[in-house]
Amino acid sequence: RQQQARMDEDTVTKKQCFTSIQKKKLLGAVNSFQLCPSMDLVVFGTSSTSASLQNLFRTVSWQKVASINLEESETASKDESRTVCWSPNGRWITVAKDSQVSLYGVEPLANPSTGTSFSGSSGPSEKNHSWRTQSPVISLYWAHVGRPHPAAWKLTLEEEEEQTYWSYQQFFLDKSLLFLPPSAYHHGGEEGQNDSQMQHETPTSTALPECKTPLSVLCVSTRESLEFYLHGRYPLVTVPRKVAESTTDVTAVASNDLTYFVVFSEVPLAPSKVSIYHLPFLKTERYPLQAIASLHSSIESHLATLKQSIPEVMNAWKSSLKPLDTKIQPLNRLLQNYGVDDKSLGEVLKEFILIGHTSESSSLANAMDQFFTSVQMNDQLLQRMIRTLYGALANVESQARRSLLSPVQALVYQIQELSGFVKFYRKGTTTDSNSIGVQDLVDRSYYLLISVELLMKAIIESRYRVRDFCGYLRHAGSEIKARGTAPQSVQRENAKKRRVPQAVIERLLAVMNTEVDGSVQDQSLTEQILSIPVSTMLKESPAFMSNETRNKGVSSPKSVIGDSPTVTYACSQVSEAVKSVFVNPIANLPQSIVPKDITLPHFEDASVAIHTRIGSEPSDDESFDEDELEEDEEASDKTYFCPQVVGDSYSTNIDCRQWAIVSQAHGNTIQLYAIPLQQSTESEDEFVPFYLTTTLLFPTSTSITDTAFYSDDGKSSLSSGNDSGTGKEGRQKLGVLLRETNQLQVWLLSYDSAQWQTLPFKSTLIHPSDVNSACVCPVTALPEGADEDEMEVQESAIFAQTRNIEQIDSSETEVSNQLWLCGSRGVGGIASISDGVTSLELLDLEEDEFDDEDEDEEFEEDD
Repeated sequence: RQQQARMDEDTVTKKQCFTSIQKKKLLGAVNSFQLCPSMDLVVFGTSSTSASLQNLFRTVSWQKVASINLEESETASKDESRTVCWSPNGRWITVAKDSQVSLYGVEPLANPSTGTSFSGSSGPSEKNHSWRTQSPVISLYWAHVGRPHPAAWKLTLEEEEEQTYWSYQQFFLDKSLLFLPPSAYHHGGEEGQNDSQMQHETPTSTALPECKTPLSVLCVSTRESLEFYLHGRYPLVTVPRKVAESTTDVTAVASNDLTYFVVFSEVPLAPSKVSIYHLPFLKTERYPLQAIASLHSSIESHLATLKQSIPEVMNAWKSSLKPLDTKIQPLNRLLQNYGVDDKSLGEVLKEFILIGHTSESSSLANAMDQFFTSVQMNDQLLQRMIRTLYGALANVESQARRSLLSPVQALVYQIQELSGFVKFYRKGTTTDSNSIGVQDLVDRSYYLLISVELLMKAIIESRYRVRDFCGYLRHAGSEIKARGTAPQSVQRENAKKRRVPQAVIERLLAVMNTEVDGSVQDQSLTEQILSIPVSTMLKESPAFMSNETRNKGVSSPKSVIGDSPTVTYACSQVSEAVKSVFVNPIANLPQSIVPKDITLPHFEDASVAIHTRIGSEPSDDESFDEDELEEDEEASDKTYFCPQVVGDSYSTNIDCRQWAIVSQAHGNTIQLYAIPLQQSTESEDEFVPFYLTTTLLFPTSTSITDTAFYSDDGKSSLSSGNDSGTGKEGRQKLGVLLRETNQLQVWLLSYDSAQWQTLPFKSTLIHPSDVNSACVCPVTALPEGADEDEMEVQESAIFAQTRNIEQIDSSETEVSNQLWLCGSRGVGGIASISDGVTSLELLDLEEDEFDDEDEDEEFEEDD
């Protein structure tokens, strides 16, 4: 009370800190607002726009970068839930609308002309990956693994050996480029690039995760469960969890090594609860899961490419043959008019090639004469058509190589890698059902490769068959036109020049004798005449594949060619096998995960924020770098959490690797709880028997509206896809949005210097009124002209940086205020929502504004 009275008596002028970046008025209430952790970008939606629209803006220039148009569901409603989150490196955006979760690449959204995942149309934005959950999504959270603290953590011998082992093993993975032929599909460049260009090419933002990419986990909170996805794609495990219907929000954070997930569910008029989920396999099986997750992403990407490319190749193939079909189509009508309708067109052409013009088949001869002397069979038109036809068929072959053959080659290679991983980690298990499933997947991938190779063979053969057929058309037309002319006429000379060799005639006769395998209605006229099975091999209906052929294996070429499935059917079979294999590939995932539930003291209109910190783990080992730890402790900005405990606490041994920090604000008070997640490697599976608490007391004239942690984890950056940071924390503060009388203010303070009380752990945490008075820390605003670093070292109070926030003049008695902070970028956002209008202000929290007069005075003193 004395501290509070002294704080109220101090009426010093507050220092206006931070720098305003943007002040905007937006129509409608802002929702799903998220700041990018690595770039000056922000994504949000408003209630005035469609529930299917998310906007992407620059924070500095407020330039609109892109709009994410989500697919409209058939059961769309105004109350559809919508939430977004960024990947740790800021290169991906995950958007959840109701039960649909979609993954978008930032670069394709910002550059639709150069990106590969955006159609550029006004319709729904093309997503990189998507899936549906069993129930509506409430929130999303994406975190990735960090390195151990170089000074504060003591690694065990097993951990050091594992890191050393992986540092060498990762260079032997993801080397498919050295085994597969050069292709624009594989390395993102043009065909024909040399190896040096391929090796020095930097991955784009849409590059899939590799085996050496640090493990990241996307946590999807629904009303029925928590779903965890590796790299935002691979469904790892689902934890059943019932959430009350009145739940308004769910917040999740993860520890540095991803072994602990702390989840808070906000339920109005009910005690606040925090659940801690222990996932030790994310640490013990990190590197196998890292490799398997990257293989899952690549395999799913290859399959998606195949499913998209098959109809595209089919359409391109039909379009390429259309000019020749158009030329031959009038012959069908002529044969019907002349009464020659008892034979197919292929048989008619075969008979005409063998017999030619005879009196015995006058109707056929007359029809053929009229056809070859018609206007559409003019030689110049034929040559123009042939050039177009050759170019179109060559493009189809190139497209099939790039979009079918290359993905299948990469798919087979990576399925073999997956098979090796699964067999290695499954050895010693009692059942071999998954091993059988992997072998079945490998066999199906072989059949898919054979089907695509046979398709390529058919496309290449078709180019030569079409070449021979077009040459014969020119030859036959010139002979018919030269009939009856003078011996030295131009028509006879042209006929001699266009005469085809006997080998061409023999090849055509052999082709026309071959029976076409497949239904005639699925083939074009040219394919029926020349017995080209391309359309049959790309059709949707499955081809027959006998068990005898499957048992003989791929070593029998005749049986494989005779009973090979269509490309579409083989691709669907591989997709089914992939789903069954990836259910639990290493057989080490638990069947159930029971959380540790913690109940907070109940207050009406309380604001709760959660966070995780890196702690210290001292050791008597001589190899432990105590000098570096002492230098870190003496530094003004510690790179780990080192709480100061009062002397009469329950325990003074507060060494812990990882902490969960819970902030509960009510009135003018914030109660902080520090819950140890892992005290040592020996007690990893046991919950530690204590926790810490401290009280932050603000002036009585203030009322706290919202709180958020301002944290730089040291690993969220554009390069986080290649490394896991340094293991050291950056800036760590607590942001508070409060109202003093009628003025809205944002306060930013460091809580590391507070005095903490140690208490024995109980499922219900201590009430703020029962906290030791020595652990009640008054918080006051930084006075005008004071130096922040000098004021923070005083033990009498915690000084906070403050700034007044402009508000909307509203007739409503209650105005909704929200606070968002991004420690890795040093940016914060404050929104005041009233009367359907949002006042949004973005702040640079690392730079203070200075008056021009003060700056001029400083320059004059220097002069």
